[in-house]
Amino acid sequence: MGNERIYEIAFHSVGEGGPGGDAITIIYEINGQKVLDIVDCGTIEAGERIVERMQEDHPGLGVRNIVCTHGDQNHLSGLPTIIEELGAQNVYVNFPWQYTDEATGRRLKSNFRTLAEFEKTISNLNVLPALQGTQVGMFEIMTPSEGRYRELAPIMDEKPSIVGTAISRAAEAVIDMVPDRWDTESLEDAITNPTSNSNESSVVMFAEFGEFRVLLTGDAGIQGLSEVADYCESSGVILPLQTTIDNPLIIQIPHHGSRHNISSEVLDRLLGERQADRDHHKTQYALASVGKHSTTHPRKKTTNAFNRRSCKVLDNSEGKPVVHPPQGNVGQAKVHGFYGHIEA
Repeated sequence: MGNERIYEIAFHSVGEGGPGGDAITIIYEINGQKVLDIVDCGTIEAGERIVERMQEDHPGLGVRNIVCTHGDQNHLSGLPTIIEELGAQNVYVNFPWQYTDEATGRRLKSNFRTLAEFEKTISNLNVLPALQGTQVGMFEIMTPSEGRYRELAPIMDEKPSIVGTAISRAAEAVIDMVPDRWDTESLEDAITNPTSNSNESSVVMFAEFGEFRVLLTGDAGIQGLSEVADYCESSGVILPLQTTIDNPLIIQIPHHGSRHNISSEVLDRLLGERQADRDHHKTQYALASVGKHSTTHPRKKTTNAFNRRSCKVLDNSEGKPVVHPPQGNVGQAKVHGFYGHIEA
């Protein structure tokens, strides 16, 4: 660890349009040698593109760690290709049925088939739980704690509500827009605006790289992000995560910029309170991983909330990886300013 340093972190665009998925590669240098860590790998196509890029740009580079944030297909499906083509020393993943009774486990395996199939393919690898306090490269897993994961596991496949799901699907087709102002915020709370239990189980990771810091949130919701804030306070990480030009924070906007994963309270705890005006200096970067040419994500209500908290808001909808620090011919991020109208 003493000789380990970051070479690049890349956020890959997954899918076409819509929310897409997550696929993040992290290259470290250790005593002059490069190693690759991966956090999620989106679709099968995304996995193939990552293999192609690594073989072209970094031939012979081996995979040290793979972290699976949770069991959703748009985060998992490319991982078998990665393992087959590039190998892996360690896989960090949580299987909810390992924390439940047998009958519940059978139901969960049926409802998380991609994760269940993945479990079969990695039996010959070093498989480790992805729980709070675990160190993966220079990242520390901030959530879920084992206790909270055990609470979520039996209900992992339950949705927030049938009505809420129906409304969200209708909203994908027709979205009513309403005015928004800098000095107001209309984010809801965890009770009225829940995400799925699977999303709430998502792994969140934090790293200090010296020249910048990174908070990877996966699809975590308000409960998971609140546990991150609690863990920061108990482990000596100062909140809010105030940053400077010389040491900026890169935060992954959870769940591809959904409206159902953040609240004003949890953003205030992690990033600081809203700025009084739009001309404040932006020392943080908030990036949403979305599908190529996405027109639905990230949500404007969400990007406005991050804009209010000293963040330059970006996404990778241009289709090429967004890389930091920039390494040669890489993709450009789309920038989201403050929107005067947002989703109702």
